Amino acid sequence: MAFRKETIVFLLLVVISLLLFLVSGNGLIGVILLGLFLYGILALITIYITGRHVDFHIKSSVDGETNITVKNNSIIPIVNLVIEIGVKNLLNGEVIKQVVSESVGPRKEKNIFFNIKTKYSGTMYISMNRVYLMDPLSILKREVSRKAFDHVYEKHTIFPKYRKVELSPEELQFYDMESYRFAENMIGSDPSETVGIREYEIGDDIRRIHWKLTAKAEGIMVKELGLPVDNRIIILADKGINEGNFDEIEHMSETTLSLSYTFLDKGLPHLVVWEESAENGAIGELRHYMVSNEDEFFVMGSQFLSSPHFKNSIGPIKPLIASNIVSEGSVFILVGDEEGIDSEDLDRLMEFGNVSFYTSEK
Repeated sequence: MAFRKETIVFLLLVVISLLLFLVSGNGLIGVILLGLFLYGILALITIYITGRHVDFHIKSSVDGETNITVKNNSIIPIVNLVIEIGVKNLLNGEVIKQVVSESVGPRKEKNIFFNIKTKYSGTMYISMNRVYLMDPLSILKREVSRKAFDHVYEKHTIFPKYRKVELSPEELQFYDMESYRFAENMIGSDPSETVGIREYEIGDDIRRIHWKLTAKAEGIMVKELGLPVDNRIIILADKGINEGNFDEIEHMSETTLSLSYTFLDKGLPHLVVWEESAENGAIGELRHYMVSNEDEFFVMGSQFLSSPHFKNSIGPIKPLIASNIVSEGSVFILVGDEEGIDSEDLDRLMEFGNVSFYTSEK
């Protein structure tokens, strides 16, 4: 049991009433003293025998409203249950604390609704930090053992206000043309692109016969058709921002998702790539997500918004070049601070295709 300001005030009232009653013998003061004494006994009983058989559950809805379900399995009602909620933004490190309270009847279930009070996007880790049982006047309180709720948590992703990025017709044409090319060493079935000529084999489609070359050659010659390859646009998000820079992180997230949303709206499949956190400036794990439909956009967004920023990031270019993914791209869009990019890394990336920048600063 903890002694709070309300507890001290209550004890002073009892002491003062007792002294006045002993000095004056006034019957009204005696009734007040008896009432205070009975309430104190009731308050002690209330906080010590209730709340011993309680189940907790947290669930978030799509619109951001969070619900804590409290189930009282006892035949004794819970008069005043106070829950301290902790919310940590896994994207930018922001920590939010909120307090809710409710009463729960015997063998009843109560839903406590609250909204996360933040202006930033990210994946929110919602947990219960502390739970108290209190009397109706909040004079006394008892802390519930963490064993009752330590396993209860929820993750909820809040998306930034992404938008369609204004792209000129020239930019759109460039992205569209550069995001569609043919594999150099893979055979496909697209008649608009011929990657080679060979002799006819049993089973070949006669429509692929190259009649002019066949007329000059000793045998029948057929065309080897190209394999069209999409996914040529790669958005590289640089998470090398100190996790305390909430506004800069928010703008960077908004820009990254807005670009992805814009390409999706224009029917341009693309990859979104970033580097996961690594210790001591080492190359971290490269995360990459294909976005060609709305479901893939939200999957990518949820993962992106749960991946924290870290100050000592080497950026996404080195791990991208070290992977096989870089060879799939012909257009690279970097979201981040252009001045923070290593010039040698940038030159190497330019060997694979066109590179453009979108700043992460407002």
